[in-house]
Amino acid sequence: MIISLFISSTASRIRAADEQNATNEPTIEVDDSIKNLKDKIAQKVEELTKNNKKIITGYITKKEGEIIELKKIDITSSIDVKVIIDASITQFYSLLTGSKKTIQESEIAKDDFIIVSGPFIDNTINANALYKTQDYQVKSGKITDVDKKDFTITIITSEKDVYTLDVEQYTKQLQMNAETLAISPIGFSKLKPEDTIHFAIKKIANKKDMRASALRILVIPQSYFETIKQSTTQ
Repeated sequence: MIISLFISSTASRIRAADEQNATNEPTIEVDDSIKNLKDKIAQKVEELTKNNKKIITGYITKKEGEIIELKKIDITSSIDVKVIIDASITQFYSLLTGSKKTIQESEIAKDDFIIVSGPFIDNTINANALYKTQDYQVKSGKITDVDKKDFTITIITSEKDVYTLDVEQYTKQLQMNAETLAISPIGFSKLKPEDTIHFAIKKIANKKDMRASALRILVIPQSYFETIKQSTTQ
């Protein structure tokens, strides 16, 4: 009985000493800046998990600090979007040369056309990636003139805008067959007035000078529409 009491008393003292040593162990303080960074990254990860990523395109109207104001152009309207840049998250790229290239934030400026991806809420997007690129236009109209000397064509669109297009060596020229509807390459000599044409160009900023180099053109010959007209009248 005495032995049992002794063992029990000794065990109690050992446990008490261990608990006292545990409470007296020095604590390691985490540097505030490291903790804040970890918290910030954790918060970003949580945001990306909860919110769907979106892709927004438009022109920069204002850039101040970590905030970019963007004019997002839709088919029927335009809206103002706030882009939030985070130095620890946002990556900057350029697509102007045809391939993705890493750039600095300082290379982004007012009037640039950009693509932004990230969580989008209430017209505000937190930028995960920002791409500086070129805006393009796709238009349709009728050829009104072909200049075989300068290799240019004049087009009037359905909106009554008049474009002069330079047909370059790199311009991809295609035509639809009026009978089979197959698409095949053509040469400049096949372009003629009255044919309907779809074309893609780099967006023209100055509306006073409606001239651009054609990237792609697709010609729908006038004979195609004449065939349709004949079939409907029979």
